[in-house]
Amino acid sequence: MLRSLVLNFASYFFAPGGWGTHARSLAGALHPIEPIALCDWQPPQPLADWERGVPELLTAGLQPAANAPTLVIVSGLPMPPFPGCCQIGLFVWETTHIHQKFQQLLDRFDYLWVPSLWQRQVAIESGLAPQRLAVVPEGVDPQVFQPHPHRPSALNRDLRQRRFRFLCVGKWERRKGIDLLIQAFAKAFEPQDPVELVLHAHNGYIPHFDLKASINHAAKLLGAEAHRILPSYPAGRSGLVQVLQKADAFVLPTRGEAWGLPILEAMACGLPCIVTDWSGLRAYAHPGNAYLIPVKNLIPVNDPQFFDPNLDWGHWAEPDLDALVALMRQVYHDREAAQQRGAIARAEAASLWTWERAAHTAQQQLAALGFRPDRWPPSVSAAA
Repeated sequence: MLRSLVLNFASYFFAPGGWGTHARSLAGALHPIEPIALCDWQPPQPLADWERGVPELLTAGLQPAANAPTLVIVSGLPMPPFPGCCQIGLFVWETTHIHQKFQQLLDRFDYLWVPSLWQRQVAIESGLAPQRLAVVPEGVDPQVFQPHPHRPSALNRDLRQRRFRFLCVGKWERRKGIDLLIQAFAKAFEPQDPVELVLHAHNGYIPHFDLKASINHAAKLLGAEAHRILPSYPAGRSGLVQVLQKADAFVLPTRGEAWGLPILEAMACGLPCIVTDWSGLRAYAHPGNAYLIPVKNLIPVNDPQFFDPNLDWGHWAEPDLDALVALMRQVYHDREAAQQRGAIARAEAASLWTWERAAHTAQQQLAALGFRPDRWPPSVSAAA
C-alpha cells in the first residue's frame, strides 16, 4: 500500500450541517489508512457524539507539512491560507452550471474532487478541465444510521392504527422542494387519514429563522393543514438518528443535489425514500431501492435568497407534483412493499456507500497523483 508522510486536511472541521459532517466523516475514515494533519479554520467546538475515527484523529496531533498535499473542503465561507505543495479542492454543486465567480475560486486548486459523476459532467460542461476532476463519493456510517431495532412489520395491526409518518430532512430553501412537498401532502391525503409530515428543516443561514412559523405560513399559502405538519429541530447526530428511526418513510422532492447525504442516511436506516429522479443522488438511488419522482422539466434556478440572480447558475429540476402525490399515496397504502424497498436500500447503503469506501476511493486518487514519500511532488506523468 502506498503511504505518505501526511495529508493536510483543511476545512471548517467543527461546522454544523453538511460541510462539517462531510469533513469529519471523511477525515475520520481516512485516518486509519493515511496520516491526517488537520488545518481547521475555527476553534474546536464540543460535539455530543463524534463521527467514527475522529477522536483518534484529534489526539494524533500531526502538524501540517509544507511539502505534502492539502485536501480542502471548498464552501462559500472564507478560506484562510493553507499549507501544502499541491492543493486538492473538494466541492459540491447542485445546478447545471458553475458560474465564473466560483470558478475563479476553484482556480487556486491543482485538482478537484466532486462526489458524483453527475457533478463531474456539470463541471466539464461549465468549462473545467476533465483532467483536473475526479469523483470521490460521500458516504454513511451504517453502524450509527441503522433501522430501529424494534421496528414493527408493515402487517402489524397496531402499526396500521397509528399515524403514518413521512419525514423530510433538508434545510428550508427552495432547492429542497419543501414547497412542492407541502402541496403534495395536502393533495395526497384527506383530513381523516392518519398521516403526518415531519419537517426536519431548520436553516441557520436565515437570520432569526422560525421553523414553526414558516410551516404555518406555507401551509396557509399552499392549502395544507398546518397541525399535521410538524417541525423537528437540530439535536446532533444521535438525535437525527432517532428522528429517522421514528419515521415510516422519507421524502425529498429536491430540485438538485450534488450527492444528498440525508437521503443516504435515511436509506441506511431502512426507510423507503421518495426522491427526485435527477442529479447526484442517482449515484446510489435507483428504482430498485427508492421511489423516484419524475422530472417535469428543467427550469432556470430561481431563488434569489440563496442563489445570486446576477450569476449564471443554469437550471435545476422541477419535480412532477402529481407524480409525487401518487408516490406518497403508494408508499402509504402499500407499506409492505415500501418496507421491502427500504430493506434493499439499507443493504446497499451498508455495503456499497460507507465512509470507509469513500476513504479508499480518496486514497486511490491520491495514489494516482503519486502521493507517497519518495515521489512527492508528483511527476508530470504521474499526475496526467
